[in-house]
Amino acid sequence: MHETPLNRILLAAVILLALGEGYLMYQNVQLRSAAQFGAYANVPPNSATSTAQAAPVNAPSNILIPLSGELLGVSGNTITLTGQASSTIKIAVSNDTRIVQEGGLKDAAAYQSDLDAFHKQSDALMQDPQKNQTALETLIAPSRNVETPLTLAQLFAGDNLTVFADGQDASGAYTALRIIVAKALTQ
Repeated sequence: MHETPLNRILLAAVILLALGEGYLMYQNVQLRSAAQFGAYANVPPNSATSTAQAAPVNAPSNILIPLSGELLGVSGNTITLTGQASSTIKIAVSNDTRIVQEGGLKDAAAYQSDLDAFHKQSDALMQDPQKNQTALETLIAPSRNVETPLTLAQLFAGDNLTVFADGQDASGAYTALRIIVAKALTQ
């Protein structure tokens, strides 16, 4: 096939039109998201798709803080981790803290089942986000790894931990929601 300059121009025009149409589709999705999630989007709600104005929902007041390091010790309900630059991190552990040891990868069906349950739970919480704000702020997606529940007594110095904390208390200790032991227990 012999290409002429006109064929090249037409091909470039078709590509540009396709890109423009893709951009318009993207903008339309953004407008629909803004109408559905009004307070979270930067785009004003599209009045053509939403006639009822929902009360704005406050964004979560905090975000879970990921901390990681080597466990130095356990004292009562407080654990101490090594931090960056040889600092130490105090972490308060409560009865609500979930402690797990991370194992191998889950099979695809088990992981998909966990994701489906997570989405179902988050959708249910979003039915009344103001009432469920605390639960939404502390919602953690399922792990891709098999997890074995542990107790605080099963943690030993030298274990590598990842902690998801919900902020700090008055003493400066982080409040742990979830603790993950990333390697086999040492004892």
